[in-house]
Amino acid sequence: MGYCAPFNSLPSIENGKVPNEKFKHYDNVFRSFYNEELDIESKNLATALHDCMGMVNLAETYECVGAVRESVDVALLRQGQVLFKSISQNPVQWANFACRIRSPSIFKDSLIHLVGKWKMLEEEEHANLDLPIMEICQRKYEGFQLEKEAIELRILGHYSAKIQKPESDNPGRMSYANDIYSWMGLCLFRQWFAQNICQGSNLQANDGGYSFYLLLSKGGPAYLDRVQREGFHLYFPMTQKGKTVFENHLNAYKAEVQAFVAPLMANRTQLEFQDHNRPNHLVCLEVSENDYPWNAAVDGPGAELKSD
Repeated sequence: MGYCAPFNSLPSIENGKVPNEKFKHYDNVFRSFYNEELDIESKNLATALHDCMGMVNLAETYECVGAVRESVDVALLRQGQVLFKSISQNPVQWANFACRIRSPSIFKDSLIHLVGKWKMLEEEEHANLDLPIMEICQRKYEGFQLEKEAIELRILGHYSAKIQKPESDNPGRMSYANDIYSWMGLCLFRQWFAQNICQGSNLQANDGGYSFYLLLSKGGPAYLDRVQREGFHLYFPMTQKGKTVFENHLNAYKAEVQAFVAPLMANRTQLEFQDHNRPNHLVCLEVSENDYPWNAAVDGPGAELKSD
């Protein structure tokens, strides 16, 4: 008796014929010409992307991608947060595809994630980027590093307004002595900050300084908490009341630092997340239309951040 294939291994049959997938792609291309709704299997992102890829491949063959790109873009964007999460996890592939269909929304998110995790990407992932995208990423990364360096320098040079004295007051020793706890808090913070820079936890880290800046953005007990300060008090002992006053002054300074790193904590992607499920990289990069590979104009480095 001959082999009989199980029903679930047989191809689907419509009107006695096995459907040709190419016919569906042709049909969708023609639908795009007349602004009709596409026949896209949208039950999940994988099936939607499969149909869109087939459609784009066909359109590229007939040099009519311009006529279908908007329809493809809309079909993918309907996947919502599933799409944006996939972009955050696979920015290289999505950046290349976004360039093919000239999708501003998809490319913008891809670029933000690419630059945010630039040093975390494998060498092979860098090599898989189309050359124009690679050049844009490198330029944006260098500009972004300059922005972060400027923020770190501002933090290192920051003095609280309350410890600054106008020359007209002719401040004396007692005037400065009254601020001793604020000055001690400033010194401890700068020591901790400098140690993190020496250890490469700042912009030089593989995560682009994300973990470091996240601590700074939280302030309070997120860093230099009571346990960590015990080593400091071995050299500079205080009464319990003195420790409490010192902690209050230190936390006040941390609160001022939060304003400097706030732009780095902004989310300029369309991915929605909470503190507990944030991406493990910065997503605050400012992207303009001149950063799209299909636009001729190119900006110079810098101005990558924009305060909200």
